[in-house]
Amino acid sequence: MIERGDHHVIDEPFSAVYYLGSERMSDRYPITEPESTVEHVLSQVENASTPLFVKDMIHHVPAKRRSQVATMGHHTLLTRDPARAIPSFAEVWPDVTWEECGYETLAEFATQLEECDIPFDVIDAGDLMAEPDTTLAAWCRRHGLPFDPTTLRWESGVVPQWTRWLDFHASAIASTGFEPRPPSTPPTLDDPRVATLVERARPIHDALVARVATS
Repeated sequence: MIERGDHHVIDEPFSAVYYLGSERMSDRYPITEPESTVEHVLSQVENASTPLFVKDMIHHVPAKRRSQVATMGHHTLLTRDPARAIPSFAEVWPDVTWEECGYETLAEFATQLEECDIPFDVIDAGDLMAEPDTTLAAWCRRHGLPFDPTTLRWESGVVPQWTRWLDFHASAIASTGFEPRPPSTPPTLDDPRVATLVERARPIHDALVARVATS
């Protein structure tokens, strides 16, 4: 979406609320940013240039505010094979929590959208990486956007939207596009705690993927 150039892009604005704000839901960091509040983020979103694209994790949003977020724009839920996503997360934060993995809250949000008759998309990250042109062309059609295959390539390097969480963007920083990847064996799960998180997330991920054809 950054490469398209036709949308204002905000990356994970609610992450500061979750980790650093006065309403924080995690004690991972000892510092507090008083300005990192839900109201501040909503003001950013509401006053941003349009059209606007926001990427975030729904568990970063306080539960009592998710119904408000649900009514803001169109939603695409991105889910990734937990056998790949959670070990990758644990490489950066070995003590990653179940909530930080995000699967349960993402599924709950999907149900919330359904109950409110709010349309949404589900994309499997595996499909996105294997067939980026097909996956994104279909996504653009559903949202009335022109598809430009040249936006699947970009110059490597840091973009301003990633500054806060650079540790999690090492692969993206080095990348030059969506690279189709051949099937491979997921990483070995040597850490029993991580293996438990993966097994707990697997049926949730599978159920989300099953919604792809109907959502």
